[in-house]
Amino acid sequence: RWIPKGMDISYTAKATTDITCIAETDPEQWTGDNPDLHVRVKGLRTDGVVVIEGVIKLWVTEKPTS
Repeated sequence: RWIPKGMDISYTAKATTDITCIAETDPEQWTGDNPDLHVRVKGLRTDGVVVIEGVIKLWVTEKPTS
C-alpha cells in the first residue's frame, strides 16, 4: 500500500497547451527496506517545455494482515 506524505512542486512556465504528465522512480527504490519513496514528476507542454516539476513523497509498506 502507498500513502501520500507530501509534495514539493515548482511551476516553471505558463501552461499554454495541453499538458503531458510523467512520473518516474528508480527500480531499486521498490526493493529496499526504506518505506519513503520519492516520485519525480513533471508536466510538459506540447512543445516540450516543462511547466511543472517536483517530487511526490510516498510512504510504501506491505498491507497489514487482518
